Amino acid sequence: MQIFGRNLFWYAAVFGTITAISRAAVTDELLVLDQEGAMSMVVQHTHYMPKKWRGKENTERVRMEFETLFQVMQMKFMHLYEKVLTKYTYTTLDHLYHH
Repeated sequence: MQIFGRNLFWYAAVFGTITAISRAAVTDELLVLDQEGAMSMVVQHTHYMPKKWRGKENTERVRMEFETLFQVMQMKFMHLYEKVLTKYTYTTLDHLYHH
């Protein structure tokens, strides 16, 4: 199957490579040595910092609670992204086949 003169497998390879590189970059970014500084940056944007977390930013418990808090928002974003990407893909493919 051809899209814009390229085979579908070509697109899969290109986007797969981009995804792999992006994941590697994000993983390196998540290795935070200054947890208190990182948490204060997050607090500046979210305006949320429970009192029980203060002074304990580098503990496993705070990390787990923080991840749980934002996991729901991340899943909602990914669901929305999936819907938009699917609609765009179907619209593009429909346009290619009917024109």
